[in-house]
Amino acid sequence: MSQAKLSDWLAARTAASPSALALIIGENRWTYAQLDDLVSRTCGWLSRFDLPPHGRVGLLMSNSLENVCLVYAVARLGHVLVPLNTRLTAVELGWQIAQATCDMVLAEPEQAEKVEAVLVNPIHAGQFQDAPLWQEPSRWPTNPAHTQAIVFTSGTTGDPKGVALSFDNH
Repeated sequence: MSQAKLSDWLAARTAASPSALALIIGENRWTYAQLDDLVSRTCGWLSRFDLPPHGRVGLLMSNSLENVCLVYAVARLGHVLVPLNTRLTAVELGWQIAQATCDMVLAEPEQAEKVEAVLVNPIHAGQFQDAPLWQEPSRWPTNPAHTQAIVFTSGTTGDPKGVALSFDNH
């Protein structure tokens, strides 16, 4: 990918073909323009939490529109995504959240109990379709070498390891 961020790909694709189909979940369909709009609104919602530069955002969600929007929004804001496996126990999640030094964890309602067991103030990811549009350029400068995501290995031969993926290799 020649762009510096995953979200740059979405912006370029939206500019090239805004009415093309971007995402299908069940019976619902979104065009690139609609998805890009939702990602911008998600950025507006997420930016209210005042994360530090390149803050680490844990994401504990199954496949959903919110998940897709948050993945792109975290990249667009220049933060680091830490996807968490919904099949993990509260203890396993707590260990990974601590290892990744997450600044925030977003969880879907079905996962809230596990997160509440290990965090004092978890944030429940909700609907952000009505959030204000986010109009700023990237909140924090990024370059292709910056970490975009920390993905944990399965840990088959020991404890799982968090593997840092840059914008350039993700």
